[in-house]
Amino acid sequence: MVFLMEINVVGEPAPEEEQTMRGVVGVTQLFNRFTHQKVLGRGGMGVVWLARDDRLERLVALKLVPESVCFDPSAHEDLKRETRKSLMLTHPNIVRIFDFIEDERSAAISMEYVDGATFSSMRVKKPSKCFEAEEIAPLVAAWCDALTYAHESAKLVHRDLKPSNLMVNSKGELKITDFGIACTLRDSMTYVSVRTSSGTLNYMSPQQLLGEDPSPADDIYSLGATLYEMLSSKPPFFGGDVASQVREVVAPTIAERRAKFGIAGAPIPKYWEETIAGCLAKAADQRPPTPNEIARRLRLGGPIRIRTDEQPKRGVLAAIREIFGKLDRRVVSAGAVLILGLSVGLLLGHHSKKSDVVVAKPVNLSSPSATAAVTTTYAIEKPSPLVVKPQSSTVAADSSIAKSSEHSEPTSVSALKIPTTNALVQLTTTPAGASYTVYPGVIANKTAPASEPLRSGSSPASIDDLPPGRYTIFFHNEGYPDDRAEVSVSAGETVPVDYTFPHGTASITSTPDGAEIFLGTQSLGNTPLTVDLPLGKLKLIARLPDVPERSQTVTIGSTTPATIKFEMKAHHSGRARATPTPSAFDKLGQSLKHVFGPKKPTPAPRKKN
Repeated sequence: MVFLMEINVVGEPAPEEEQTMRGVVGVTQLFNRFTHQKVLGRGGMGVVWLARDDRLERLVALKLVPESVCFDPSAHEDLKRETRKSLMLTHPNIVRIFDFIEDERSAAISMEYVDGATFSSMRVKKPSKCFEAEEIAPLVAAWCDALTYAHESAKLVHRDLKPSNLMVNSKGELKITDFGIACTLRDSMTYVSVRTSSGTLNYMSPQQLLGEDPSPADDIYSLGATLYEMLSSKPPFFGGDVASQVREVVAPTIAERRAKFGIAGAPIPKYWEETIAGCLAKAADQRPPTPNEIARRLRLGGPIRIRTDEQPKRGVLAAIREIFGKLDRRVVSAGAVLILGLSVGLLLGHHSKKSDVVVAKPVNLSSPSATAAVTTTYAIEKPSPLVVKPQSSTVAADSSIAKSSEHSEPTSVSALKIPTTNALVQLTTTPAGASYTVYPGVIANKTAPASEPLRSGSSPASIDDLPPGRYTIFFHNEGYPDDRAEVSVSAGETVPVDYTFPHGTASITSTPDGAEIFLGTQSLGNTPLTVDLPLGKLKLIARLPDVPERSQTVTIGSTTPATIKFEMKAHHSGRARATPTPSAFDKLGQSLKHVFGPKKPTPAPRKKN
């Protein structure tokens, strides 16, 4: 099994590999902690061993750092810094980094052991040497989610995404390996060694080739290049001057590449072609902005986590919320109860009439209506229950005390407005007007459960006051297949979610032009027109004044646009028209014409011979 490293096709080990093997051969234990079992992979950046961590009693993958890096202080420090950054990555689809171990002779990186194969080895075992889109769709959804987490939460860029750095374990789960480590090793080797073997030129963006600062857009390009190879058996550019091609040449479509290599199979969906081509754009700002946007364009499931560019302005209340948010919830809750009790006591002391004080009844969050959606059996991950921030209560109570000292009017405790810091989801769909239902947690089914939803309505809509957590949104639109999406929200943020129903394109014309086209009772417009329609068999109706309506049953696909033409000319019968019976007025006119009309000239008499 290959793990993390690219396989050398040359029989003899590379110089860097020899460096990592020195002092290891014949040694069964390193760093007085790891017992070697077997070699998992060899490559230009070192050797990876399967080892047992005797201290933690678990199997790990141990990557030995080349000696040229160990004995170069600058390169050694760079690698340690990148390893420390990678320790923050805790996503289930990213290989965990456990530790950076070193002694006076060598150094190594301890990481999660993956009992599986790389994308590269899985692809070459396929009869056609490539995958179909539907085969890798679930893995791509997990891939996009992991990259979004790394870019947005951990602020890390991989910089070396390629098929050999993507693995699938024995459970069928995707694992991204070498997050940031391989590129750091390669950069370090460039400084300290004459020979360096990157082996990833085929997946590098034009900006990365030019040495620009790392950017999430580089990972977007590498993702597109890897998908291109998985679906066509070769990366976008693989022969000749690859660097120049990456910067200047537009890659052929996947369908064209498959046809060139004689690869048969299901056609690549149009939206896959367009999305991958967008990832391979030369300009970074022309690529999809986030991995989650790629997942949306590919119409994949999985979490939708779109961050808004504009951050809300922080006021005094926001600062207070932030301070209290860092405190233990039980301490804050106790403090809030104490302050609220003191406020009520002051109000009672200030007013002699007890009837003037109205005490608010506590909200019963355990009632069925409040938690029906939370207790649904479909959810495997539940969001946090609605939490009323105690710091808001403190501010409101203080302000009410100040007002009560100025005015003698009684104050109602239930009238105190307690702002919350829940999330807002701005929901739009294409086409608009779709109905939606929101359920807490992650629900795998395509159709909504029978239980009562947390929210419902039609798009576009603003779904406010959502507690932090993950939710499943189900969409329904007449004529389109039902679908779902997942969204993760944090406290106090506004999350835009734009869902596009699976559709195909149709070009509709008529003779003559101007016919109004209907799908059921919905008017699509007047011909000629190009519209997006639901996938599958549809009945379209064309109507034109003074002409009988026409109808056609057409099949709409996602790859090839449909061409539809209606003949709206009235059909003429072969029978001769019946002569209409003349009216009395017509008969009078004919008589007058005979009397007063011009007479026929008298023919000349014939001459006798």
